Amino acid sequence: MKIKTSAIVYGIRYIRRFGLRTLIIRIIEKKREKDSEYQSFYLETKASLEQLEKQRMEVSHWNKKEKIRINTNINEYDTGIN
Repeated sequence: MKIKTSAIVYGIRYIRRFGLRTLIIRIIEKKREKDSEYQSFYLETKASLEQLEKQRMEVSHWNKKEKIRINTNINEYDTGIN
């Protein structure tokens, strides 16, 4: 994660106005808010064990199962071989 210059300037101004302790408390609270938002989203969209088993059964009956192929271009510069 890259910290933006504007965030650093904002942090310095916040420290001057409210103090370091208040800034740390605010950062912790914001992190908790983000975590709780994701947690609630995850719990709402999480698949149940029955749904997962149903998906496994559907896939096992497919005639042509898809495969993933990853192509990479390897040359002398990538491997370090001269």
